[in-house]
Amino acid sequence: MKRNLIYPISLVGWLPAATLALDLTANIDVESDYSTNSKQTPTNEVEEWIHRPGFNVGATHSTPSLTLDANYEFERRFYQEDSFEDENATTGRATLLWNALPHRLDFTVSNSRTETPIESIDPNTPNNRQVVSNTLAGPILRFRTRGDDELQLQYLNGDRSNEVTGNDSTTHDLTARYKLVTSTTNELAFEAISRQTEYDDPLTPELEATVGQVIWTRSANDLELSVMGGYNQSEHDLGREDVDGSIYDLSLDWQARPNTAISIAAVRAIGDQTSALSSGTPEFSENFNNLLSTTSELSTFPGKKSASRK
Repeated sequence: MKRNLIYPISLVGWLPAATLALDLTANIDVESDYSTNSKQTPTNEVEEWIHRPGFNVGATHSTPSLTLDANYEFERRFYQEDSFEDENATTGRATLLWNALPHRLDFTVSNSRTETPIESIDPNTPNNRQVVSNTLAGPILRFRTRGDDELQLQYLNGDRSNEVTGNDSTTHDLTARYKLVTSTTNELAFEAISRQTEYDDPLTPELEATVGQVIWTRSANDLELSVMGGYNQSEHDLGREDVDGSIYDLSLDWQARPNTAISIAAVRAIGDQTSALSSGTPEFSENFNNLLSTTSELSTFPGKKSASRK
């Protein structure tokens, strides 16, 4: 069982849009979790509070030629019963888009810092977590074909670094995309992607993946729906195992009421574990709470006894 308490402390102001057209925000909060088994072990369970003071900064900028959206958070975690050492974590994401030639050529740069398990089959505890930083940059060529329909050709160069493990890598993505606008709220995209991953460690096999997928999105005032289906064929060199199979990604965000939001997600993916390839969906008992959640002033989640209050 796990309970959440969040105490917002302050909200710091912003630069007026009239000066630099750059909005800056900052806030401080303290979140406390109570867990009946913080080590996630079948025996010798530890009950404790985990206190997490944090500091969040954000920046947004929007002009016809340049768009910026960034948000990062620093968090310190204190374990009341010292089940783990106190730890720091900095996570977030930023995206910069430059419209060099309107409707013809864009350049994009993005960065994300996320916490991920070191060993995906083991419990998600502090000694099995690391921060992964992923930076992508590249151009997008755009060709209008009919009305708002568009053909896009994109190249992205990526740099991925891992806080703990030594499997840093460089990626090269080539994407051909055709976007078909069917209405003011619906869009259909057809994508063909070729991805090459090169690892800094010469003993780690390189990965080549070819992906074909179709994405349908619907955007309304209180509803965001995205459905993707496709096929992934991934190949390792150095005689390592190859994997191919179908993939899908479903996400739904519905603002049912002013204080109630419902989010649903289901994913089947083929991912690289550097020494092998894996495919499949998360185990229901372990990860269902990540796939279906309802948040409001007081919410409960199926699959696990939990409650959160904001």
